[in-house]
Amino acid sequence: MSVQLRENSELVTSRGRHIWSVLYAFVPVAVLILTVLTFLVLRGEELLIDTVGSSIFTALNSATPFFVAVAVFGSTYAVLTVLLLMIVFLIVKKDYIGAFIFFVGGLTAYFSNSIFKDWIGRPRPSLQAVVESEGYSFPSGHMMVGFVLYSLVAYYVIKHVTFKFTATVTVTCVALLLFLMGISRVALGVHYLSDVVAGICAGYIVFITFVYINQRISKRKYA
Repeated sequence: MSVQLRENSELVTSRGRHIWSVLYAFVPVAVLILTVLTFLVLRGEELLIDTVGSSIFTALNSATPFFVAVAVFGSTYAVLTVLLLMIVFLIVKKDYIGAFIFFVGGLTAYFSNSIFKDWIGRPRPSLQAVVESEGYSFPSGHMMVGFVLYSLVAYYVIKHVTFKFTATVTVTCVALLLFLMGISRVALGVHYLSDVVAGICAGYIVFITFVYINQRISKRKYA
């Protein structure tokens, strides 16, 4: 088991070094986008991106039942279920460091989003929301927390599953799910499009941070 874990860890850290170098390179971009959006929202600027979001809300109004179903994946119950199942999976795989990082990563995303929202204090869109949603709007909690958790799921599946097909399917499904979750927040009228983009950027930063921590620990462990 330890040999297999080591080999898969090398796949994620060493053989995938070029891919992760590219992903790391996008962190400054995510920081820049998040900073600019935060600055504009604090100034009370009317953003063009949110005008586009309003058009999406109008255009996708007929697909409401579908997006309500998609939104479930970002709900508290879904997030807690994924968190629990993934931690159990990692413990079974004897990846205790991974289980700890997954748990802390989820908590970090949740609490940092709450702090961020309270700081910005942006009200929800004035559009007629299809579903009820409490709290402030910026950045989207569904997207930030969802991005961190589901991306970490994909990361650890790649790390522990030996079948390339399974890893490919998992990454594809996670990418599609996150895309639909983002669209659903706008289509249901509970977020501005800028909230969603900010949530993705913030989630990306947290995700990459914890992947980096995991890789550094793994590198020392198997050195």
